[in-house]
Amino acid sequence: MRLTPAFILGLVFGGAVKPTLLNPNTPSDMKGFDDADLQLVVDEGRRQLDNQTGAFQHVQGRAQSLLTVCLAVLAFATGAIGRLQQICGARFVIALIVFVMAMSLVLLGLALAAAVIVVRADFDQTDTTQITGFESPVLKSVAADYADVVRIGEITIAARVTLFRMATRYTVWGAVLTAAVYALTK
Repeated sequence: MRLTPAFILGLVFGGAVKPTLLNPNTPSDMKGFDDADLQLVVDEGRRQLDNQTGAFQHVQGRAQSLLTVCLAVLAFATGAIGRLQQICGARFVIALIVFVMAMSLVLLGLALAAAVIVVRADFDQTDTTQITGFESPVLKSVAADYADVVRIGEITIAARVTLFRMATRYTVWGAVLTAAVYALTK
């Protein structure tokens, strides 16, 4: 739940969001690894970084689609205002409460979808120019570097996927409550 306010603040004020998730995986010192083992770590690190890039692009694309859906649901929900004016009494009070809840959820879903798209994502990578300054054996240093850099990307992806799920959930519930407002104002 700490992701929601952090990303909304990041959306409104800009800047990075400090990860609230922790990656339980930590790299070991790789003592006793021969060159083949170290090359395997480098290759797996490259593959994992490529997968992170793909996962990031995928969640960004889905968030962009959700943002469009949120705007459509928001327009549909806003259309219920005119219908609210046509009823009175207890039905009006109930419909108004449901309408406020629906609008709140849709706006929250919209903000979270936008935050997934806009808030800066933290990734790290092994920099070739820095490798030139590593001491021999270079392969061991590169393997250690890959073991370190993949951790932050995993946290970044996990946070965005979690946020996207929450945005979807809020938008769906907002749409359902909007439909209830239309049913109450029939």
